Amino acid sequence: MVRMIRLLHAMKFGRGWSERALLGQKRSATSLLTKLQCSGRFGNGSLSRLALFKLPGCLLLLLMLPPVYAAAVPRSRVCGYSYSLRDIPVNGYHVPVEIYRPNGSGPFPLVFVLVGSAGALTRRSVKQPATDNFGEQQLASHCFLVVLPHYLEAVGRKSLTSREEIIARFPELLSAAATLLDDGETRPRMKGRPVFILGDSLGGYIGVALALRRSEVTAVSEVSAGRPKGYDLARKNEPRILISHGSADAVVPVSEAQKLRQYCIAHSIPVVMNIYPGEGHYLSQTIQQRIILRSIKFFLNNHQAPDRRANRSDQAPRK
Repeated sequence: MVRMIRLLHAMKFGRGWSERALLGQKRSATSLLTKLQCSGRFGNGSLSRLALFKLPGCLLLLLMLPPVYAAAVPRSRVCGYSYSLRDIPVNGYHVPVEIYRPNGSGPFPLVFVLVGSAGALTRRSVKQPATDNFGEQQLASHCFLVVLPHYLEAVGRKSLTSREEIIARFPELLSAAATLLDDGETRPRMKGRPVFILGDSLGGYIGVALALRRSEVTAVSEVSAGRPKGYDLARKNEPRILISHGSADAVVPVSEAQKLRQYCIAHSIPVVMNIYPGEGHYLSQTIQQRIILRSIKFFLNNHQAPDRRANRSDQAPRK
């Protein structure tokens, strides 16, 4: 049993665990081991013959362990994956696009990850990065095909700091993101599967705008964002939207999240909103990890539960 727990620890559930969360789960399992005395060892380290009589307790622990971990990690397959970095021509620029492909023939659902106006972490090597931008490696380990475009480079920038410039160039950025999404949807291991979007800040605004207009987008998880003005629902079936926002966000006020939720309710768009007390625009690592795990669960739930309304042809676009 101890060996099993060590194995679980080494696996880290497909790299989807923060060290703090993993340690807490390991302690919980170890505590159960101690209470049920499944290790089969006494203080002198010798194997006890009586351990055989403790087998029922060990089996009970095996049955209890999955719920212990499932409380924080969505149930899904765990996938190995490969990483590649390629350039896509957009507006005369070569835009770097990071791709995480699950191992196997697929097809796999696509997650299109859009970072904020600070831009993506610079990648210069075709080797898998040691650092995530925003959960892309965790998503890939849950058998999603992940596409992370450095979309700001489609307008010749690595980052945007001016609010006025962001507003002025939003249509251009949205168009570039749409082109990059088109390319992502042609990936051979993804064809015919659901499309999800995970967007942070500016990337969240772009993600919501895409989801409101593109019928293939099943769900979007937006973080510290809202609905861009002038972009309304223009598809027959509704996307599902997960809203995550800090209550103390001074860059994008929490009222943006509340307005998006109200818009969704008014237009019968399924929506879930989580407001994180005391969190600002730049979320703590603990909250970021929580949002990533909730996004994975949100995508898995919407991938496993098909939308019956998606085939309805009598539902006119809402304005």
